[in-house]
Amino acid sequence: MTAFLLFLPSALLQGHRVPWTSGLLKKDYDVDPAHLPPANPKITTVNLETLHGTIRIQLEPSWSAESVTYLRHLAANPDLCTAACAFYRAEPGFLLQGSLKAYLPANKVTKPGPKLMERGDVGWAGGGPGPDWFVYLGTRPAAHFGTSHTVWGRIADEASFDVIEKIVQKPTTAPPGGMHMLDEHVAYTVKAG
Repeated sequence: MTAFLLFLPSALLQGHRVPWTSGLLKKDYDVDPAHLPPANPKITTVNLETLHGTIRIQLEPSWSAESVTYLRHLAANPDLCTAACAFYRAEPGFLLQGSLKAYLPANKVTKPGPKLMERGDVGWAGGGPGPDWFVYLGTRPAAHFGTSHTVWGRIADEASFDVIEKIVQKPTTAPPGGMHMLDEHVAYTVKAG
């Protein structure tokens, strides 16, 4: 078998004469918040629209103003959410977890929760600043968390809890002693309530 090597002048391998590109790799975000209009303080509730119904979250700016600003930007600009805006973890009686990954830098500020989390409280997962978040579904205050999570909202009504329960009951897979991950992620869009 004969191998052929093709040598081209370097001027032909760059610039406008190259008929292809290797593509574009986006960063995790590409919108500078400074280029967005100010977050609308009139947005007090965000709606997560899923195939199973709407989950309404009452924002609590006195708990975490920075987190609420992030949510207000997402609600006012629904096209900022990426395809990763979906629920991916479901632990019946404990939590429903998802991501708010967007073409906008995630919240950077963490702060202790204002109290022990109670059923329906919403906060950033893992004690971090987002974009992963969860709804606490326990029947008792989450003493095991202490106030380690930045909490920024609460589920607004029982109809929203009904939608959450539908999602939490979907099939999951978990290794022994591991987290229960939804077999199929449940996508959502974020809109002003």
